[in-house]
Amino acid sequence: ADPARKFLFVGGRTPLDLFAADMLSLLAEALPWLTVVPVVESVEDSSVPDPWYEGILSRLGHIGPDPDELVEGSLDEIVTSYGSFGDHQVLVCGPGAMVRTTVQKLVESGTPPENIRYDPY
Repeated sequence: ADPARKFLFVGGRTPLDLFAADMLSLLAEALPWLTVVPVVESVEDSSVPDPWYEGILSRLGHIGPDPDELVEGSLDEIVTSYGSFGDHQVLVCGPGAMVRTTVQKLVESGTPPENIRYDPY
């Protein structure tokens, strides 16, 4: 039997914050049951220079998710736009405020609290 469908929402403030999302996209290409959704608060890159990132770009070219695949918005709004996850286990991790907001929005959208796991901060 095929594995159950899985969603992985990866969030950051800008595309620069999604440093491992390119690897997750490759993983999703290899695993047809996995959907990776890269979420950013702003599709514009930060104006703060990042010498490490610039060095990688100069050697490898574009890294990270395809800009056309980025979903702009807050993580809690994007996750709950997919509906409730009544028959899924949900793991939320990240900064405390984001975790609390996302858990609250998940419950409000119909995901049973007992289906949600997170590290309390």
